Order: sequence, then structure tokens, then C-alpha cells
Amino acid sequence: MCYGIYRRSVILTSRCCAMVDDGMGLSLVPWRPVIEQRLVQQLAATVRGGGVSCEIGRQPGPFL
Repeated sequence: MCYGIYRRSVILTSRCCAMVDDGMGLSLVPWRPVIEQRLVQQLAATVRGGGVSCEIGRQPGPFL
């Protein structure tokens, strides 16, 4: 599970990823079109196998 603010997309040689800032570091999660509409908004991303699910504007507790 990755919680943070979506900052930008990053194009790697093999795929496109979303850069998520949790206030202590950055995480890369597989990019999906729905994420792009939520630039600088909070999201929670769960990566399972080859897929990713995102919840926009949700947080588990105190956040940034």
C-alpha cells in the first residue's frame, strides 16, 4: 500500500509510472489514466501482481 500525493508521471524504459510523495520519500506505482486527473491530490495505491488499484482523496490517518 502506498499513500501520498501524486506529483507527476515518470516514463521509464519499460513503462510509465506515477510518482507519489508521502512526505518522507517518493514511490513509483504503475500509472493509470485516472491518476493523471488527480495531480497534486492525495491517493492510496495498492499494487497486487501486475495490477494497481487507487483510491483518490483517501488517507489512513494523519497525512502531510
